[in-house]
Amino acid sequence: MAEPLIIAYGNSIRGDDGVAFFVLDRISKVTDVPFREMREPQLDLEMSEEVSNSSLVVFIDASAIGDPGHTEMIRVEPIETEVARSHGCTPGALLAYTEAIHGHAPKGALVTITGADFGYTESLSDIVEKSVPVAAEMVVSLLESEG
Repeated sequence: MAEPLIIAYGNSIRGDDGVAFFVLDRISKVTDVPFREMREPQLDLEMSEEVSNSSLVVFIDASAIGDPGHTEMIRVEPIETEVARSHGCTPGALLAYTEAIHGHAPKGALVTITGADFGYTESLSDIVEKSVPVAAEMVVSLLESEG
């Protein structure tokens, strides 16, 4: 049976933009549920084969919209109308491309944490750092129920 895939993406040297990598590290420490992981600067259509071999894909990313530290999880559906470029795309576009090329796409979810500081640093702002365990727990709960 295919394992879930977690795709953490962002820029690790732009402060809170790298929060996904901190969340992924936390998930690895707090769950025994098997999963595969990818750490990338952005989503790319070339990920579709890896996505197609998954029972579930969870995307983790920073957001620049909203109150800093706000954490949420939403379902992601394949959306063909979203812009998909060879370098960078949305979770919905990646799922749609995966479905078109491989004949199916797994269930998808997107976890976002709104950032406060996107300056040049490898550390997180205090408010975003406090959101890491919250985001990790969201993903672990999803893995346990659907993974």
